[in-house]
Amino acid sequence: MWPVTRVGAGLVSLLVLLGTRQDALAHAVLLAATPRPSDAVAEATGVDLLFNSRLEPAFSQIWLAGPSGDRARLHAAPSRAANRLTASLPPLVPGVYTVRWRVLTVDGHIGHGSFWFRIVGPGP
Repeated sequence: MWPVTRVGAGLVSLLVLLGTRQDALAHAVLLAATPRPSDAVAEATGVDLLFNSRLEPAFSQIWLAGPSGDRARLHAAPSRAANRLTASLPPLVPGVYTVRWRVLTVDGHIGHGSFWFRIVGPGP
């Protein structure tokens, strides 16, 4: 009877690990962004975010916080790629900007995060 108990415990452990692993992989992860995180650029005309999961664009959002602390929700435009969010930016003055995002994947998981970039150009 002892070998059966040992096998059962092993199976339970394996199922717990697999369940945890699937849950961790289900959340949207930011793969790439334009402007790139921590980058210094002369100008930025838009934000482009690429994720590892298909998104529900109607329930996904991008915000931009400027050097003066003001925060604006950006209009995320529909994209051909189901795992991409894009938004146009107004002309930006030099300074540090923070991009925050919150996305809903098609399987119902929510992901969120943020990064900053710097405008070093002359500005409008």
